[in-house]
Amino acid sequence: MPSDAKRKPGAVGFIVGAALIVVGIVVGVILIVASAGGAMITVTSQPSFPTDQDAAQVTLTGGQTMGLWFSDSGRGNCAIQDPSGNDVNFVPISTTTTQTVNNYQLVATFQTTDTGEYSILCQSTGAPFQFKVASTLDVAKFGGGVVGGILLIFIGGIAGIVVMIVTGVRRSSWTRRNRSFTAVGGYNGAANYGPTGAQQQVYQPGAYSPGAPQPGYAPGQPIPPQQPPYSPPPPAQGTPTYQPPSFPGSSGQ
Repeated sequence: MPSDAKRKPGAVGFIVGAALIVVGIVVGVILIVASAGGAMITVTSQPSFPTDQDAAQVTLTGGQTMGLWFSDSGRGNCAIQDPSGNDVNFVPISTTTTQTVNNYQLVATFQTTDTGEYSILCQSTGAPFQFKVASTLDVAKFGGGVVGGILLIFIGGIAGIVVMIVTGVRRSSWTRRNRSFTAVGGYNGAANYGPTGAQQQVYQPGAYSPGAPQPGYAPGQPIPPQQPPYSPPPPAQGTPTYQPPSFPGSSGQ
């Protein structure tokens, strides 16, 4: 067998490729869900308050951007005061950039000035609804998590497919190469039997040449006399022709 006919590449590449695809999908989905889940928790974990009631008291940290969230597409007017009793201005959110989490829609944002208890009073202009004060969604963080998850799924899938294709090509090439070697180096008849490259001698009647080295004798050794080919002796001259014996009572008597 030729030196380059190594052992056939194993099928472990198929397992590695499949594992890369699965890992990419799983990690990517986890990242997307974690990003979405973290964004939802910032809203769903906050308490809700009814409209058309007394002002709600919410403790907030200064220097933050907070959001006012209405449930079930509610409509109303709200007022908020900081811990010092000063009115805080709202910034309305347009319907094209609003955020919705678990049936709560972001309708306005405001900036906290001081840390302490804020007073919020909301009156509905239609059916009563619930409202919350919670952080707005970090669009950059949320979008980055989603995009990162999608990229992981894509990269894992491409890497897995490439590994599986390379493994398949290597195994196929090995099979073709060794099939060709078997056809060329295999048994091809009595004339080629023996060590590779050795010249075989085939006996042919009448091919003897006087003085030529004969099989079994090394050059330089005396060659024994050759026996002439056997020929039957010619019949002797004058030999009587055989006649069958005659017996009494034969028709010849």
